[in-house]
Amino acid sequence: MGTQGLNDLGGTGYDAPCPPRGSAHRYFFRLYALDSALALPPDQTKGDLLKACSGHLLARVELIGRYKRKESSLNQPPHPGLLAGALREGRPDH
Repeated sequence: MGTQGLNDLGGTGYDAPCPPRGSAHRYFFRLYALDSALALPPDQTKGDLLKACSGHLLARVELIGRYKRKESSLNQPPHPGLLAGALREGRPDH
């Protein structure tokens, strides 16, 4: 039921957020409503996907979440549920 494209690291699948040190990092979540299903081969890039969406876009919505690592966890990647929890609770400053 669908095809996986390439993520920002050049592989497939989910990778937990790992913000850089310093101020809060922004994460963009975009949802596209299309008038038809796309038949893309596996391992396509974001650019390939957006090009295939051209002419089929009905609506688009964007959610921006911010996350900053605590000083005590600078050497450890954050738990993937932390960002999702902050977004569910409507805390954009976390």
